[in-house]
Amino acid sequence: MLVIKYINSLVAMETALLFILLLLCNFVNTEDLSASLAAGGKFNVSWSFSETTPDSEIVFTISAHTEGWVGLGFSPNGAMTGADLIVAWIDSEGTSHLMDMHATGNQLPLVDSSQDVSLVSASEVNGVTSFTFKRKINTCDDEDAVIMTSTTRLIYAFGDTDPTNNVLSSLNYHGATKRGVKSVYLLDTASKIPDESLPDDLQYFDLNVTDYHVPATDTTYHCSFHDPPQLDTKHHILSIEPLITKGNEALVHHMVFYACWGVDKEHLRTTTRRRVSVPPPRCQNLSPLAIT
Repeated sequence: MLVIKYINSLVAMETALLFILLLLCNFVNTEDLSASLAAGGKFNVSWSFSETTPDSEIVFTISAHTEGWVGLGFSPNGAMTGADLIVAWIDSEGTSHLMDMHATGNQLPLVDSSQDVSLVSASEVNGVTSFTFKRKINTCDDEDAVIMTSTTRLIYAFGDTDPTNNVLSSLNYHGATKRGVKSVYLLDTASKIPDESLPDDLQYFDLNVTDYHVPATDTTYHCSFHDPPQLDTKHHILSIEPLITKGNEALVHHMVFYACWGVDKEHLRTTTRRRVSVPPPRCQNLSPLAIT
């Protein structure tokens, strides 16, 4: 669901407008800076920072439903190749291991020549392994990713067992079901406008996607159509924010919000394919109003 906030302004919203919401069936809690990366909360990450200067530190906590190794990566495109990786585990003697690594392909990652992550804490309780570590936003290491204010593609993986003799090898391969990717805004905390700064004459309009069953496939796009509110005066969209039903956070990767004028809604329904990543045919020349 999207919440759209209107305020009277100089931009006209015509009554022939049709809102189109394209849903890719994953969401970040921007208030406490956390995200569920895997369905069912099997892999979670949270982070905190006080400044966004290159020399500032950012602290991450990862937790996974495993008593084996865990890994978090910063990928340029969502794939393993070129990713900056942190791999960690707690061995049978209770010693914590944290490694700064990088991937050159879909193969065993390599240990960085410079270890630019610091362990803060680690635990293994009731089948859940958790690590808190910190690093600089820009480590000035070519083998590390610079954490940006734009979209960061987090990749994750975990294994059932610890590396033999504490040496990570191909035997610790995560398989197809214990890894994934999610796009998040790690340093963007300004996207949510404080309620106290909003004007008193604000109007709210919800776009609801109801009774939609997400298929058991890796990627599914769902397109829905929504009539706008009837407005007699000029209005401006002040902000757009997602509202995800609790428990469904790991299912929604992103939303794309379009607006079309003078288009028949039934025509759009009958000409839009089920799996699409672009707006319907008559709206394809439009830019999205928002991507969340």
